[in-house]
Amino acid sequence: MSQGGDAALVYGARHANLAGIIALAPAAAPERQIGLPDVAQSVAQARALVAAEPATFVDRNAGGTFSIRTTATIYLSYLDPQGPAYMLDSVKKLREPLLWVAGSADPSQTGANTEFNQDRPIR
Repeated sequence: MSQGGDAALVYGARHANLAGIIALAPAAAPERQIGLPDVAQSVAQARALVAAEPATFVDRNAGGTFSIRTTATIYLSYLDPQGPAYMLDSVKKLREPLLWVAGSADPSQTGANTEFNQDRPIR
């Protein structure tokens, strides 16, 4: 659920011959968050610090922002739109059936229809 839903999509995109993928309310897609100035600034900061010690960056959850302290590499693995958590790229790479559960009143799921309906070659 949430980032675990993202992880299910990423896992499914990188592993073949699965029976299917179940993504429960995947959220925190970097392609959506990069449009927020504070997150974009932290992503730029992280790219500049990749080899450095842990630093403080901005993250979001349930509509609010907060600070986290981690390495730049870990931060970018979640929030860089060119990184492994890029949901649209993962969905396009899926070959197996996908069940995507999204709540109609869940503000983190506003792009679910668009993201689910990506062109993908189902086996």
